[in-house]
Amino acid sequence: MKSREVSREEYRARLARVLAYVQENLAGELGLEEAAARACFSKFHFHRIFTALVGESFADYVRRLRLERAASLLETRPAMGVTEVAMASGFSSPSVFSRDFSARFGAPP
Repeated sequence: MKSREVSREEYRARLARVLAYVQENLAGELGLEEAAARACFSKFHFHRIFTALVGESFADYVRRLRLERAASLLETRPAMGVTEVAMASGFSSPSVFSRDFSARFGAPP
C-alpha cells in the first residue's frame, strides 16, 4: 500500500473516533480543540482534514446533527417544550436554538 493511502486510511480512522465521540456526546459541550486532541491532530490540521473528508466544518457538522436531533424530538415528543428540546440537543440557549432552527428549516421550532 502506498504511504498516501495509508495516511488517508489512518486519517479516516482518527476521524471515525471523533465522529463516534460527537454522536455519544451531542448534548454536551463539543469543541474543536477536544475533537482535534481525540484525533491526535493540531486543531488547525484537524479542521482542514475534517472539512476535506466530511464535507463540512466541525462546527457545521455538530450544529447540523444537533438540529436534526432537535427536529426529531419536536416531532416524536410533542410534550417537550422548546427550551427542553434545545437543552437536550446541546444548544447553549433557546434563542440560539431558535435562530439556528429557523435558518436551517425556514420556520421557528
